[in-house]
Amino acid sequence: MLLPFVSKWLYVGTEKGNVHIVNVDTFHLSAYVIHWNKAIGVTRSTHPGAVVHLSDCPTDSSKLLVGFENGLLSLWDLRTKTVDSHFTGSDGLRSACWLSDGKQFVSSYADGSLTTWSIKNSSRSLPGSTVFPHAKIKTDGKLEPCKSILKVEWMSCSSGEPYLVFSGGLPQDRPGRSPCLTVINGRNTTVLEMEHNVVDFITLTDAPWASEFQDPHSIIVLLQNDLIIVDLLTPGFPCLENPYPMDLHTSRITCIEYFVSAPSDLIPALYSVGGVSNKRTGFSERGWPITGGKEGTLVPPYCEVLVTGHEDGTIKFWDTSSVTLQVLYKMKITKNFEKWKSKSSTDSGSAGDIEPFAVTHVALCSESKMLAVAITSNNVILCKFRKVETTGDLNVIEVPGVCDSPDIGSSFQSDFDLVKKQNGKSQLEENHCKQAGFLRPKTGPVRKTPGYQAEVITLPTSSVDGENRRALTSLAINIAYGLLAYGHERGLVVIDFIQRTVLLNMTTSELYSSIDPYNRLPRSPKRTNELSGDEKCRSPTFDYAPSRQTGQGNTDSYASSVIKRAETIRRSRSQDKFDSALLRSRSSSISSLDGPGLEAITSITFADTCARKQDPSINSTVWVGTAQGSVLAVVINFPAPGEPRLTHPLMVSPSGTIFRLKGSIHSVAFLDASGSLVPPPWESWKDDGKSRTPTRNPGISQSSPSQSQDFSNGDSTYCVLVSEKQARVLALPSHTCISRATFCSIEQGFVIRSDIVPFKDGCAIAAFASTGRIVVHSLPLLRPLLDVEFLPLGDLRFQTSRTSVIDPIVSIWAQQMIVNEDTEQIARTFRFGDQGHGVFLCSPSEIEKFTLSSELTSNLPEMLCDLYSQREMPEPPKEGFLKGLFGGGVRNLDREELFGEASGKPYRGVARHVGPSANIDALNSRATGIAAEVAKTRQNLLERGDKLGLLEEKTEMMRSEAEAFGNAAHQLMVKYRDRKWYQL
Repeated sequence: MLLPFVSKWLYVGTEKGNVHIVNVDTFHLSAYVIHWNKAIGVTRSTHPGAVVHLSDCPTDSSKLLVGFENGLLSLWDLRTKTVDSHFTGSDGLRSACWLSDGKQFVSSYADGSLTTWSIKNSSRSLPGSTVFPHAKIKTDGKLEPCKSILKVEWMSCSSGEPYLVFSGGLPQDRPGRSPCLTVINGRNTTVLEMEHNVVDFITLTDAPWASEFQDPHSIIVLLQNDLIIVDLLTPGFPCLENPYPMDLHTSRITCIEYFVSAPSDLIPALYSVGGVSNKRTGFSERGWPITGGKEGTLVPPYCEVLVTGHEDGTIKFWDTSSVTLQVLYKMKITKNFEKWKSKSSTDSGSAGDIEPFAVTHVALCSESKMLAVAITSNNVILCKFRKVETTGDLNVIEVPGVCDSPDIGSSFQSDFDLVKKQNGKSQLEENHCKQAGFLRPKTGPVRKTPGYQAEVITLPTSSVDGENRRALTSLAINIAYGLLAYGHERGLVVIDFIQRTVLLNMTTSELYSSIDPYNRLPRSPKRTNELSGDEKCRSPTFDYAPSRQTGQGNTDSYASSVIKRAETIRRSRSQDKFDSALLRSRSSSISSLDGPGLEAITSITFADTCARKQDPSINSTVWVGTAQGSVLAVVINFPAPGEPRLTHPLMVSPSGTIFRLKGSIHSVAFLDASGSLVPPPWESWKDDGKSRTPTRNPGISQSSPSQSQDFSNGDSTYCVLVSEKQARVLALPSHTCISRATFCSIEQGFVIRSDIVPFKDGCAIAAFASTGRIVVHSLPLLRPLLDVEFLPLGDLRFQTSRTSVIDPIVSIWAQQMIVNEDTEQIARTFRFGDQGHGVFLCSPSEIEKFTLSSELTSNLPEMLCDLYSQREMPEPPKEGFLKGLFGGGVRNLDREELFGEASGKPYRGVARHVGPSANIDALNSRATGIAAEVAKTRQNLLERGDKLGLLEEKTEMMRSEAEAFGNAAHQLMVKYRDRKWYQL
């Protein structure tokens, strides 16, 4: 295709060898057509192949150079509709380029050759001169075979020889050669090797008109995975340093965190380390030549930071303060671990089938600049921000697995300790890491670049049932407490990263203690058919009470036996995941039929608040939300003032407080008496190179509030609980319910993502439902503020891993499980921020930002940027007197007269116009059919419900009649039981 300068007519070459003209303003096809049989002339009868090149003469726009696949080039006169000249080259034409004088052009071919052609006034052209730039002569006198030259450009210079730039053309018998770009200027030939394959390149010049001297200064090279610019004005042709990363094929985004009203020093700090870590030598000193575009006139007064986690373990920080995205800093988690060796493809269903470094959760304390990252392999990496490079060891904290049965867990832990004590190291853990494919953190001193540096890495170990892949479901960090907490599918883990110890590692049932709303009975592990006959006869309790061997020779076999038993129980409990999926189904009718299974921790919140009912004292707490709608408060006991924090142990224990809501818990937050959001305790960032006293936010104050008209009985705090079905506001410490609201009914869906959003005049709950609507409720009274259609859930189906259910008979049951699992990934890439802003992953490669604030919407026109900078059109080059006299100057072409309506009507079978209303009838009929099917399914469901209700009534009636019949029979039996035979 070719779009001439300052023209709206697009030349399009086809595979059949014809050239068509299209109006880019209206996308209407012109009747002007260049047929291949007329372009090749009457002396040639074979088809020339597809059109591979189109270019117009710089000095005469009526002359169009058409290149065909077989190597033939035709100079077509658009006015007379005839061929002026033919140029026959070797087979396999790849590209061609004119020189600015309009008298010569160069063409490249598949055999690695370049041919220069001269244009004469006669219809007969002289033969071209052919060269092979990179071919050498062999001993037999023949040239080396070369690769094809994909593209060539010939740029004139006012002060010297022209530049000849082309890609490819290297010899074929030299393996291991990198892709290259060749620049020839006079007798100087420079070969620039590239890291990736060259897709395309463009030579930059300040001359807009092709008929004047080009004087190129740079070359933009598009590689397969990068974009670079080569400086032609500096000796050696170095590259220009990119102002931001050019990751064209970045890894898939797996999670998003969004921070609005971030500290003012966060963006400058990230930008400084981002520039330092990416600074390299050997680049040109010239500035970036692409300077188009114009920023908006209005910039918001607050800072916004977006954090994206990727599938390959990369984390990127973006500045989203305006309406554009700018990369601030990039880090990789993989540099903290040994090289990953995936399992063989024969191990179906193994952990090697998924990316072990995929980021699932990110927790960032913007004030202290501490970062916690959770990845697919269940490792949690705690990173500290530093502006200087350091070298040090990585602190590894082992987190053992948990088990539902206390006896089994203690027995397995004692076995683990015994093997570790006998061998001097954890051989059992080492064997587990080898079998389960755990990532191994690097040992010894590790070089840490400026930015976020890993300090602590958690290393999960297998539990007794062998389930080492307990997916992490929540993550939280608090610098003021010095604690890191994360939840998984089975329980909660709290780590003291100051003392490098595990404070709490409990299952959800253990957190409930005696107030467990479910009757959880410990189950013995199910035996599988793979066990031998002796093992089938042994009881599960006997399996976990082996005789203790102290001999060194029996240690390896004993460890292997323990691992074997753990693997056996893992297979026997694989059904638990299926039970858990059923339990978390959004359908209450299905949930009521299943007993309690695995209960995941879905929300973790640190707060200084009242933990127990009617207890006004402020405690350091962790509020935990579960997948079954429970909210538990865990109390943290810190050492008394004056005692050392590094040595004094902390005490963590459940408080006994529990609240119940419908659906999985999304978030827990706290408000003060005025309704303002109370942030968790935090400490400001402290540079290691400077002495500074950390500033701590005290959290909730115990002083009486000034506005307490809504409180009674000494309450001082609002507690906001949000689940996927409803929200509730409580007053602490009396636990009085202030207000409650229901987001969606069972028929309307459920909430996928919800956040407590601070606005200018208060706080609100913003929720994105599975129906595609955004719902906003005020706090603390939970009054509806907004309920609008936003985005259909089907538009985010690219994040799902399962196909939709087709059979309407099973869709009612199966859709619950499919939606439940798929929306977890959607929730990770959808965030609400302060001031009513929000971001979400709208496509695999695009992040969209939206707002709920009317103030920002009114200022949006002033914030928008212009993609292009408006410039005045420069005047065309002036013709000399002699050129104008003898007709050697530039000749313009009236394309509107040639290609417009005067050319006639185009052929109908060549192309058709595809607009917004092209398939509107088909879409309407399809939508009507889908709506009819949905209505029919709903009607069938209602009829089924009515039939089930009638069946229940009939069953109850039959039960009553059976009871009446039984009573009558009993009375009749009593009546005649003691009578004699003659009394009957």
